[in-house]
Amino acid sequence: MLNNQLPNFQGTTQFAALRIYHSSPNQKPPPRNRFTAGLAGLATGSVILASKGKYLISALKLTKFASLSSMILTVGAYTAFYGFPYAVGMTSLILIHESGHALVMKRMGIPFSPMVFVPFMGAAVAMKKQPRDAYQEALVAFGGPVLGSLGALGFAGAGQATGSDLLIALADFGFMINLFNMIPLGMMDGGRICGAVSPYAGLVGLG
Repeated sequence: MLNNQLPNFQGTTQFAALRIYHSSPNQKPPPRNRFTAGLAGLATGSVILASKGKYLISALKLTKFASLSSMILTVGAYTAFYGFPYAVGMTSLILIHESGHALVMKRMGIPFSPMVFVPFMGAAVAMKKQPRDAYQEALVAFGGPVLGSLGALGFAGAGQATGSDLLIALADFGFMINLFNMIPLGMMDGGRICGAVSPYAGLVGLG
């Protein structure tokens, strides 16, 4: 069931990668048993986004070049932890995901604000008006994970073809954030999709 609060944000939530790429050849990538730690970080990011996300996004939108400046800020923040190549790849995958939302909004004639990136939480595109109904909102929510997963698949294919550990690690990250965003909860894409499945989904904690 739709509410009347504006703006309506469509966005990713992410906090840590499953596999961290390091630019130094002397460092080994973390083992796959960091999956649990990665999901815990993602859960933390989702809680922060749910409680403070609107305020952070609104603050970043005050800048004249919100999309570009927030993207550069995000790349810089990720570079400090993961190195520049991985940081650029992470931000690119988030961009692809958000572009999926934006393309569906454009197709449906829903006006939206410029994309805004929030380091360690993802990015968001705010609708300037509410969707016509829950079904339309669900289609917009689907757009991000669908295009984002296709982007991650492209990274995976390129990684397999070239033997690049960087591209494979980025593909892992891409699949993870798109799958995580399908969790049927709150501001997540899955939560918005649940509204089209049943108007009572929110009563059982879905959406």
